[in-house]
Amino acid sequence: RNYGVTQESNVKTSLAALGLTVADINVIAMTHLHFDHACGLTEYEGEQLTSVFPNAVIYASAVEWNEMRHPNIRSKNTYWKENWEAVAGQVKTFEDTLTITEGITMHHTGGHSDGHSVLICEDAGETAVHMADLMPTHAHRNPLWVLAYDDYPMTSIPQKQKWQAFAAEKDAWFIFYHDAEYRALKWDEDGSIKDSVKRIKQ
Repeated sequence: RNYGVTQESNVKTSLAALGLTVADINVIAMTHLHFDHACGLTEYEGEQLTSVFPNAVIYASAVEWNEMRHPNIRSKNTYWKENWEAVAGQVKTFEDTLTITEGITMHHTGGHSDGHSVLICEDAGETAVHMADLMPTHAHRNPLWVLAYDDYPMTSIPQKQKWQAFAAEKDAWFIFYHDAEYRALKWDEDGSIKDSVKRIKQ
């Protein structure tokens, strides 16, 4: 109610449409572990929480994983034991940069949370930058426009500048999951949208 959620995703059905099951997923890259991102990692089977993706390695920065298990007075309302206890044995952490496979890397940035990371995907001459909650929507393009939810806004700002400069050099796509209008877009040098993929309205 408070977050305006009107429907739930159905991961199992979506995977089935691709001929896959949750057992086929072997890597999950978590930019951070706030409840609105991590709640899909576990599910109830009766009264017990279990892993939704039992065969997956779950990657997160070491800082993020530590804070999730030992939150501070500000973050304790967004890191829930229901989201991590059942998957603790699947989590692998990294310090600064992690290469998941060729062309897919994670980079610890801090800012939104102390352990927040961005995800870079490169293939066939194209680059996609997933800023996660450093730039949750296209409206947050201005480096100074950060979330009130950011724990470390003065870290968010230079990290946004750094990765936006990287994206500009690569003519990269920005990909979003919080944006109400776009799934992905490219900006030109003047800040105008030159290419985009819009969300399918439900």
